[in-house]
Amino acid sequence: MRTILILMPCLCLSPLSTSFPSLPPSLPSIPFSSVDLDGTILEKPDDEAHAHAMLSSLSGRQHLVHSGVAVFSSKGPRSKTNGTPLPVVSFCESTRVTFATLTSEEIWSYVRSGEPMDKAGAYGIQGLGGQMVRGIDGCYFTVMGLPMHRLSAALAQVIIKGLL
Repeated sequence: MRTILILMPCLCLSPLSTSFPSLPPSLPSIPFSSVDLDGTILEKPDDEAHAHAMLSSLSGRQHLVHSGVAVFSSKGPRSKTNGTPLPVVSFCESTRVTFATLTSEEIWSYVRSGEPMDKAGAYGIQGLGGQMVRGIDGCYFTVMGLPMHRLSAALAQVIIKGLL
């Protein structure tokens, strides 16, 4: 049986045990995407006040969103040390996002919606948070957490190399 797995951090890894029995039971968890404001990574907010502070810091400014992907295949390489599967391809894609200038009231209104509480940088471009985005330079899907074009190209190369 051939298996291919697209691993984005934070996804549950328990289904891997059947295809990759040598994977450790738990792996470190990092965000799907990282919001990078002048070199400071904005993770998920701790509470509503933290979400408000994050969004206030993004207001009227540009930041980067980085999304990483690793693709594993049962036909792919394994670590020489312990046999753990290694990715057949991995990459990080970045997009520059420009936020509109927001009032404190606008930010609190969004925070009270609950949407920002499980999002890196306290916003989701695909939801209500999209109305705060004035523009992007790069891939919209990267900001959502899955750079579709780059992933499609990577999967095509995996297939061409016979790793699927």
